[in-house]
This record gives sequence, C-alpha cells and structure tokens, in this order.
Amino acid sequence: MIKKLVKYVYQSKLIRVIDGDTMKFSISLGFNINLDITGRVLDLNTPETRGPEKVLGKIYKQAAINILETEKEIIINTSKKGKYGRWLVDIYIDGKDYKKLLEKEVRAILKNNKKGE
Repeated sequence: MIKKLVKYVYQSKLIRVIDGDTMKFSISLGFNINLDITGRVLDLNTPETRGPEKVLGKIYKQAAINILETEKEIIINTSKKGKYGRWLVDIYIDGKDYKKLLEKEVRAILKNNKKGE
C-alpha cells in the first residue's frame, strides 16, 4: 500500500533568514491565528554560514534575504517535521519556486562580486 503524502499550504511572513535553506516564518492558520515555525527547505542543502564554507554560506544567506524580504506573497507547503524539529517546507514567492529563485540570485551576487574585484 502506498501512503499519500498530505501537504498543507500556508500564507506566510518571513521573520528571519538563518541560512540559505533554513528560515523562521509566521504562518497564518486562519481566523487571525498565526504560528511561528522554523522551516528547512526540502531537497536543498546550502553551505553553512560558519566553518570552512562560511564565505559561500553568507552569499546564499544574502541571496535568501534578497528574495524573501519583499512585499511579495510567500506560500509554504509542508507535511512533517525533520529529524532536528524543523518543518520541511517548499516555498513559493508569487507562485515561483524558491529553489530556482535562489540559484538565480546567487549567480547574480557572484557575478557582481567578480565585477567589483
């Protein structure tokens, strides 16, 4: 028997970006009820902002901030928590997949950094 993965869809507001694949959101449950969660983007592993990957990790974090700190609509799909207690999420900004937007923004930042050298 195949279990169907049920996903829940929430309108959200960004609280803060932790790194390129982890953020804190306030999600709307309806009836003026909000819940603050930490979300980890499914199928995305960005460099950490500490340790040997620090420089690239900070670029991914800045790209996430550039994308998510907008007045655009943020939608989160989720179904369960991961092993570290973070909700596993897919994020859409005005209907566009966050993962695709992130890669595009990282390339733009790297390109601009090379021009400045």
